[in-house]
Amino acid sequence: MRPLKLKISAFKSYGGKEEIDFEKLGNDGIYLITGKTGAGKTTIFDAISFALFGSPSGKIDEVSTLRSKYAQEDIPTFVELTFSYKNKIYYIKRNPSYERKSKRGKFETVTEASKVEFHLPNGKILTKKNEVNEKIKDILGVNEIQFRQICMITQGAFAKFLFAKTPEKESIFREIFKTANYETLEKKMKEKYKKVEDEDKLLTEQIKSFKERVECSKDFESDFFEENKKNIDFSEFLNELILFQEEKNKKLKSGIEDIETNKKIVEKNLDIAKEIEIKKEKLEELKKEKSEEEINFENYKKNLEKHANEENKIYELNTRKEIIKNDLEKYSELKNLEDEKSDLEKLVFEKENKKDDLKNQIELESKKLEILKEKKESLEKSSRNIFKLESQLKELKNQIEKLEELKKLFEDYCEKKENKKNYESEVQNLEKIENKILDEIKKNNNLLKNKEEEFTKFETIEKNFADFSLKKNKISNDSKNLENLKTLNSEIDKTSIEYNLKLKEFKESQESYEGQDKISRNLRKIYNSNQAGFLAKTLIENKPCPVCGSKIHPRPACTLEIENINLEEVEEEEKKSKEIFLKMNELSANCGEILKEIEVKKKNLQKNLRDFFEIENLEKEKIGEWIVNKFSSLKDEMKKIDDLIEKEKDREKEKENCKKEIKLLKEELEKLNSSQKLNLEKKTKANSFKVEADTNFKNVVLEIEKRTKKNFEFETEKIELLKREKVLLKEKEELQNFIKIEEQNNLELKNLKEEIPKKEKEIENKKSNVIELEKEMTSLETDLKNCKKDIEKIKNNLEFENEEFAKDKILEFENEIFKIRKKIKYEKAQFDELDKKLALQEKEIFDLKKEIEKNKDFNIDFLSQEFETLKNKLKSQTEVFQQNNSKLSINQKILSEYEEKLGQLKEAQRKNTLLKALLDTIQGKISGKDKIRLETYVHIKYFEKILFKANKRFFAMSDGKYELKRSKSSFGNSKVGLNLDIFDYRNGTVRGAATLSGGESFLASLSLALGFSDVVQEMSGGIQLETLFIDEGFGTLDEATLEQAMSALKSLSTDKKLIGIISHVNELKEEIDKQIIITKDTAGISHTAINIL
Repeated sequence: MRPLKLKISAFKSYGGKEEIDFEKLGNDGIYLITGKTGAGKTTIFDAISFALFGSPSGKIDEVSTLRSKYAQEDIPTFVELTFSYKNKIYYIKRNPSYERKSKRGKFETVTEASKVEFHLPNGKILTKKNEVNEKIKDILGVNEIQFRQICMITQGAFAKFLFAKTPEKESIFREIFKTANYETLEKKMKEKYKKVEDEDKLLTEQIKSFKERVECSKDFESDFFEENKKNIDFSEFLNELILFQEEKNKKLKSGIEDIETNKKIVEKNLDIAKEIEIKKEKLEELKKEKSEEEINFENYKKNLEKHANEENKIYELNTRKEIIKNDLEKYSELKNLEDEKSDLEKLVFEKENKKDDLKNQIELESKKLEILKEKKESLEKSSRNIFKLESQLKELKNQIEKLEELKKLFEDYCEKKENKKNYESEVQNLEKIENKILDEIKKNNNLLKNKEEEFTKFETIEKNFADFSLKKNKISNDSKNLENLKTLNSEIDKTSIEYNLKLKEFKESQESYEGQDKISRNLRKIYNSNQAGFLAKTLIENKPCPVCGSKIHPRPACTLEIENINLEEVEEEEKKSKEIFLKMNELSANCGEILKEIEVKKKNLQKNLRDFFEIENLEKEKIGEWIVNKFSSLKDEMKKIDDLIEKEKDREKEKENCKKEIKLLKEELEKLNSSQKLNLEKKTKANSFKVEADTNFKNVVLEIEKRTKKNFEFETEKIELLKREKVLLKEKEELQNFIKIEEQNNLELKNLKEEIPKKEKEIENKKSNVIELEKEMTSLETDLKNCKKDIEKIKNNLEFENEEFAKDKILEFENEIFKIRKKIKYEKAQFDELDKKLALQEKEIFDLKKEIEKNKDFNIDFLSQEFETLKNKLKSQTEVFQQNNSKLSINQKILSEYEEKLGQLKEAQRKNTLLKALLDTIQGKISGKDKIRLETYVHIKYFEKILFKANKRFFAMSDGKYELKRSKSSFGNSKVGLNLDIFDYRNGTVRGAATLSGGESFLASLSLALGFSDVVQEMSGGIQLETLFIDEGFGTLDEATLEQAMSALKSLSTDKKLIGIISHVNELKEEIDKQIIITKDTAGISHTAINIL
């Protein structure tokens, strides 16, 4: 994360609006935030922290106190931050909630609600607080606390940390690295261990209580304890007791089964005795019942003797029944004769009725015939008047026809008059429509002219679009060229960094070579001197030297202090020197190539600036800022063009609307012209029809005058005409009615002439029929008389009146026969049944006597007494068995529970042992091991990582003198596990951190802070926070130490990291050329200014 622009309004000490452009400070390096104490230097970081996370950097600050007390009422409180992250630009604006005076009243206050507005690179805007906070956390990869830990180094805190004791450091680490969960784990393990220990004690007490619940008989206790002397395990004791009680149960069960067997035998004998008593009672009852049955048997025997008389009676009844059956056919013959008699009587009656009907009809028809003859004579007289009536009717019709012609003329007169009036009215209406249409045409022509003039204003749209398109293409090309320039500029910066690194590496290699070359030369010199010394030791006075041949040796060579150097070591050092020299030459060549590449890229950059933007010799340091400004101006220009294009699009829409309106107006004019043309045609036709109607009307008037009189009065003539017509029509109707009546009479006369002969013939036929009927009746009466004689003869020979009575008598005889036979059968069956029953009773009595005699020795009283004795004994033994069985069940349950609790106790003891070992491990109480708690162990690992990172800086800052180490007394002791010592490379000694001077303590604290920032950043998942703020602490450093510290910070800033130092030290103002100067005016309001030296 790199801040680009920060805008502060009415925030803490900044009473007005202040804007800080961080882009002016470059992409990396160090800049100074300077000002007097309390000027508002740290507030800048507070504002960045508030913009990102909604709270300032310090813990003591409350969001509600962020409103500047110096701010005017109309100035709002907010912070705006534009920042980049992974080459993407983000913008965020926040304001806290604060009280301000209401605009409505001077003494009223209102609360301004806190708001946030977060603009993403894709144009999306977030406004919900929680949503923005989560998005910031997702983008940056750190939360608010981690951001402050990584980006804000407060020296005072780390100086305190440097000299703090282990408990204080643990408290700091617990808060920073959130390791309180390890302490919570230790507490929970203590609680769990205590819980398991309490469970162990409870189970022990429960196991002891089992001995009191044991159900044990006295005889077992005495026998058992005397035999075993009470030296037996409780579980074994319970098993022995349960075994004893199970054996006792078996014996009791066996005794109970014997008693139950004897009881069953006695119960069986008792049942037999009871059964014998019942049989004795049954024997007496059978004897009594047998006596009664013997009496009934004798009675049935007497009845059987009477059955012969009953059989004779049946024979007589059957005889009589057969006689009646034989006469049944005669009853059928009698019935047929009676049916025949009935039919004859019916026919005679019908013929008589028919004869009477015919006589009546003849008499009636004769009367009707006389009436018809009279009517015929009357009609013949009236038929002669019809010719006179027809002549009168013809005259009337002629008069009516003339009247109808005159009436039609009158109707035609009215119609022609109405037509004339209608056509005159139509001509007037068409003239009005014509005037209206002409007005509309004039109005639309004016509108069309105005719209056509308006349409000419839009002719420039196409040209403007073409111009805008050209401008957009130019801006797009410029943007692409700018992108290329930006890429080329970045490549130059990147290559410059690579060059600086290579140059640094070359200088280091050069220094290394110089040192190594000096070492190898010295070693070679020492080696050669030692070789000469060794040779000199072998020289003898007056003997020639093997080298120079001299026999005098005034100053023989001596060996140096280092005598153990051999040729291989010297050659090895010289080889190293040669390798470093070769590497140095290679690095020198690389630096030259990179520098050449930079120059080529710079030339290309200047060439592109000259070719594409006509800019000559722009300084390299200003190119980045120029590109950003150019991008901004191109963006603004593009936005203006887009706005103009939108306006032209609106104008184009207006043009289309205008075009549509012109088209509609033209269409409307065409319709109006068509309507005018059509109306003119209608008007011409109407005028011609009007003239024709006038002519027709005049002709009708002339025709009427011919038939009536000249200058006639239309209404008067019309009334007279109607009156005459009414009279004539009435006369015509009356004549027509008379004629109609006469015509009907003629028709009726004609019918009568035909009907009278028919009627006469019909009467003659009916008289002939009457004679025929009289003959038929005479014959039928003779047949009827003969039939009656035959019926009387048959009736005299029959017993019953009819067949039904005879059949009823036969049925009566059959029922009587059935009853007699049923009685005989029943009495015989009863006799047989009684006979069998008496035989069975005799046998049953014999069997009962035999059974009673056989079991006469069973005494029911004795058996009952014996049964009761066994029953009581069984009850007593069962109770003893149940008591013993109950004790056995209880003891078995106790044994099961005891073994279960014993298992639980063993499991609890196992858990207790494991938890004790685990708790001792967490608390660092294991004997023979380091006494370090788990949380302290975690802190030590973090601490060692921090020390590793810190020592990279501290070693450089101290010019290779010092290194931070965890104190040796810390090992194996949690109370001092995080104490610090200083290793002094100058003398190889270790001493306490408290022995450092003020400046050295600052360097150590700064190293720790930077190391801590690196560790937290690594823990946050490789995030890219390219900004660092260091607050105060440089005032304690001397000039040399300050230079070393600044050198270390500059090396840190080379990795594209921008470091802001918050300080009021004057030396830093001279050392750091990029500065944000904070000042306060007389009102106490802070102001900012960027100064680049």
